[in-house]
Amino acid sequence: MQYFKRQQKQQTREQDVQEKSAVNSSKRILIIGGGISGLSAALWCQRQGLQPLIIEQTPRLGGQLHQIHLPLVDYPGFKGTASELLETLVAQISEQDIHYRLGQSIKHIDYKNNVAYTENESLTYSALIMATGNRKRALPQLKPFMGRHVHMTATGVIEQLKHQHIAIIGGGDGAFENALLLAPSVNKVDILIRSGQPRARQYFVEQARRISNISLHYQQKVQYFKDEPTFRGLHLAHSITGEEQRLECDQVIIKCGYTPAQELLPESLLPPENGLQLDDQNIWVIGDVRNPIDPCMSVCIGEAARASREISRYLEPIG
Repeated sequence: MQYFKRQQKQQTREQDVQEKSAVNSSKRILIIGGGISGLSAALWCQRQGLQPLIIEQTPRLGGQLHQIHLPLVDYPGFKGTASELLETLVAQISEQDIHYRLGQSIKHIDYKNNVAYTENESLTYSALIMATGNRKRALPQLKPFMGRHVHMTATGVIEQLKHQHIAIIGGGDGAFENALLLAPSVNKVDILIRSGQPRARQYFVEQARRISNISLHYQQKVQYFKDEPTFRGLHLAHSITGEEQRLECDQVIIKCGYTPAQELLPESLLPPENGLQLDDQNIWVIGDVRNPIDPCMSVCIGEAARASREISRYLEPIG
């Protein structure tokens, strides 16, 4: 509750952010995205004597942290939950008087003149940090049943899924986390993995294999829904042999990966394989938007620290 009160209080102060930032506009760092990468980058930039401003398109900070409900395992030295980590980060953001805007999105960026445009205003910057993260990959053939029998996550619908047979499409951390989250309250969970091995960390896989009502199915590809428009299960095909089968289930969770949120970057400025800065320009790309296949919280935080230091050195002749 304190977290949301702080966010509301901060929002009311954002109307004067331009005036406060104008004290030294040559050090304005515009951070697009308020997840773990964006929050970490803002804290590091502030420490470097820069002036970060976070733009977050959703009504709350945190990004993918809101989707993690099991104890964190990829942040060494921290023993707790994602919500506890987020609470700490937001408290530090507030203590450092770092400004952010919630419920706003960047519509266009004039890279030549260093100006980003929202629906209501233009924001000049000296350096830009893209921490836009990734978005869940959907399956078009499942669209007719979205919200009724098909969901992008178990979060928020656990009560609706109780005592039912659940199919989870995907083999990454998200698929296994959802399976572990649901197992105590549902009848059965089938995890449908397209490849011969899950991408999830061994920690999650071993836990799932120890739970009697979780089953793993390999080399399974979703073809389409049977008996449309009535939901009665999934039509599957073996990804190697092509052998088809029908899986009876009540509900489906889609966790088949992510795509990077790179819409604001022109094709000529796609993230490089090595390094965070784009072609010696004043643009840095950090976090899951660079690494949607294998996201890692520790990597996000490390890249945020590295980017802030590189930006500080980059702006030294200006400041």
